[in-house]
Amino acid sequence: MNCNKKLKAAAACIALLVCFGVQSPAYAAAGNTAAAPWSGTDRFSLLENQVNALIESRATETYVVSIPANSALNASSSFSMSANETITIDATYSPSTAKLDVGLIASDGSFHYFTATGGRISKTIRIEDAGTYTLAFRNNASYKVTVSGSVNY
Repeated sequence: MNCNKKLKAAAACIALLVCFGVQSPAYAAAGNTAAAPWSGTDRFSLLENQVNALIESRATETYVVSIPANSALNASSSFSMSANETITIDATYSPSTAKLDVGLIASDGSFHYFTATGGRISKTIRIEDAGTYTLAFRNNASYKVTVSGSVNY
């Protein structure tokens, strides 16, 4: 079962609990006997729309790339990001002795990067300015480096 199906199934379970009037223990213990603040006829559709919007606005792409010595490589596709959204880059590379500059190329062509060492890349970047971004790697080693991982945006 992929991540989207799992999230939708979890949202459906939560929506069913809300529809059947199940209250949290803290809410009930506080002596709140009136209708729950989230009650209403469109409870499920509202929750489903919010979950679907969240799922559709995020994506995960995987990649395996080889970067020649002392050169850079850009991803083949770009993605649009809003201000304050995050992108998570998670990967491994070999040989692990290489130093890679890993980051995003913005619409204006500027390369916003961090340097990865030790064969592991794990970084979440918050986007400051809305725009179109492209994942990029720069191999600073004098030998070819293979990178395998994923990007979640």
